[in-house]
Amino acid sequence: LRECIQQLPDTYRESVQLRYQQEFTMEAIQEKLAVSLETLKKRLVRAKLRLSDCIQRRLDVVEGV
Repeated sequence: LRECIQQLPDTYRESVQLRYQQEFTMEAIQEKLAVSLETLKKRLVRAKLRLSDCIQRRLDVVEGV
């Protein structure tokens, strides 16, 4: 998971780290990054999709798919 997080674009990675690793509230992240709540939500959704794809690709390699 860490390797996949490191591969995210900076804006996505920072949002994910603040929300899930440092447990900031959405409002605190919004203020810190100076973005709208809608923008933050979109970044997190897009980051989760990329993380899911990255993890799935790694599992496929391990399973020999």
